[in-house]
Amino acid sequence: MRKKQFFKILIVSFLAIMIRGMFQLIIPQEKSYFKPSIFVASGVALLVLIIYGTVLYMALSYVFLLVEKEISGSPIVRGLKYGGMFALMWIAYLYEPLPNNSIIDMIYYPIIDGSVIVILGFLLGKFIAKKEVYIKESSRRISVLNIIIITLIFLVGRLAEYKVFNVFSQLDKRLGATLIWVIAVGIVIGFIFEGLGKTARSKSKIMNCIMFGGVIFGVNLFFFNFFIVVIAKVDIVDLLLRTILDIVWVIIGAYVSSCLSEYLDKVYFKE
Repeated sequence: MRKKQFFKILIVSFLAIMIRGMFQLIIPQEKSYFKPSIFVASGVALLVLIIYGTVLYMALSYVFLLVEKEISGSPIVRGLKYGGMFALMWIAYLYEPLPNNSIIDMIYYPIIDGSVIVILGFLLGKFIAKKEVYIKESSRRISVLNIIIITLIFLVGRLAEYKVFNVFSQLDKRLGATLIWVIAVGIVIGFIFEGLGKTARSKSKIMNCIMFGGVIFGVNLFFFNFFIVVIAKVDIVDLLLRTILDIVWVIIGAYVSSCLSEYLDKVYFKE
């Protein structure tokens, strides 16, 4: 059964990267801000992109299996909801104010990458998801407070990345745009946490938060950030540092919001 599921996920993921490749053909060619990667220089970039993309979408597929029971609706609806949530995350990260982001990049890549993840979600719902219809508990409501807390901690964490850890940014040149972007990403992460933050189903809040930040959010972020390594020569240490630190801030934000929510429930909603 697991072997059959693996091959189904492999086929779905390979189909997704093929669709992504076809979409790439409609993007106007521009001179790259970066120097070409070793894969581009050696002429194997296309092959590496296909392999990397397939592994990327397989990873997202396995995360879907992990969180599926937290998403309500029919199999296809669950797949589309999952794809929509992480498409939103990818779109938000693609808008980071960086010098390599041209107007064309800001238009085409968010639409294309977001659309492919939604398509992946549909394929997961159609071919991979369990056939049951899940009904979410009526008591589960989106907490605006949790989203605000996660956003604030992510904002403080990102500022620490820029000022303490010297992660590359445009903060000094584009302060307003950078702060708005960080807040927007924090809101998106908070929204995803509200939807999928209880996946671990553990009595331990910290384990739930590590599962969310390190696996559900972390796997997506890792593959998103390191896609560029295939095509461009970039600072790997900077990339790794911003990835790890973002995951840490998300785990902390999720934990603080969970603790505060539990406290407020005991104080204001105890019977």
